[in-house]
Amino acid sequence: GGRAPQITGNLTAVENETIWRPPPDMQMRIREFNWTDCIQTADGLETNLERNVMRAECYSLRAIEAGQSMLCDQAASQLNQYKEGEKELVPKIRNACFYNFAVYNKNYGICNNMVEPRGEVGLISECMAVAKRNITLCEDVDDEVRLIECKAILRKSMFLCNNLTEEGLREGCYDQVRMWGMTV
Repeated sequence: GGRAPQITGNLTAVENETIWRPPPDMQMRIREFNWTDCIQTADGLETNLERNVMRAECYSLRAIEAGQSMLCDQAASQLNQYKEGEKELVPKIRNACFYNFAVYNKNYGICNNMVEPRGEVGLISECMAVAKRNITLCEDVDDEVRLIECKAILRKSMFLCNNLTEEGLREGCYDQVRMWGMTV
């Protein structure tokens, strides 16, 4: 099952409650973002993977905040593209950064920087619709899950997410509605 790109927040699943966790809403996330704190938090994490994912998160937020989409490539390069367990995250993180950048900055051209992995469709068209704040464009999304998510985000409707029967997909949809509620 393909998921919409989700770096921000839920990959940094860390037991210790003192760890900085991004707030659920992107506006708050950007407002509270502090590069130094973010990197220091990343450096304090236990495993290499956690550190790298968190560093990628920091670069992604910096990209969005600074309006510098090329930092999304730097975000992705925080992960080792040759290492098992990390290399499959590289395109996901890159895509997530571009998606979030496009939606936050209403810059739909950036959606075209995303690369749809084999078997994943609708990622770019969902990005376009949400970045343009145009719910009729959700109809162009070729993937049923992303089409529902697209409408849910733009209507700010958790209720629409309930059309997704699989729990993981539904939760992902709720997260997206929470994330973009104050933006769209």
